[in-house]
Amino acid sequence: MADAAPDTPPVVAELEYYKRKCDELGAVHLKLDYLVSRLRFELQQRREGFALIAGLQRSMGGSTDLLDLYDVATAAINTTLRMDRTVFLAAGEHQCYVPVRWRGFTDDEIARIPPLRFADAAQGGALDGALIVNKATPVTSFIDALRASFAIPYFVLLPVRAEGGLLGLLLTGR
Repeated sequence: MADAAPDTPPVVAELEYYKRKCDELGAVHLKLDYLVSRLRFELQQRREGFALIAGLQRSMGGSTDLLDLYDVATAAINTTLRMDRTVFLAAGEHQCYVPVRWRGFTDDEIARIPPLRFADAAQGGALDGALIVNKATPVTSFIDALRASFAIPYFVLLPVRAEGGLLGLLLTGR
């Protein structure tokens, strides 16, 4: 309350003080409200992820055929994540990846995609874990190459590994 002008009555100065404090509390409340909203969204995503994993485990049972696993997994992923297109890029020689199975793409679209080389991305660690690309993701040459090749602005890229080796990349997006 020491901020008040010397000729201001004490009641007016006190009112101004409480107005400022009310505004500050409103800002804190709004900030916390955004935090709660974001945490709820993240919790919902995790729940959907666990439900997806549990559903995949139930539906795959004892199947070991990779094509069956791909079909079941991509159907569940697209439904759960609300994705439109999914492609599996098989790992080849010299960090080269080729589309071998897809959902949501036409055969003509896939035929126009040349084998993709991601040597720089592999060396930079981009293929070590999941890559989630949305409008807030900083653009790299690797992300630009994927967007241009598959016409998917937002996507998730996941390396598929078995027995310590990289089988390929699963790209799903909308």
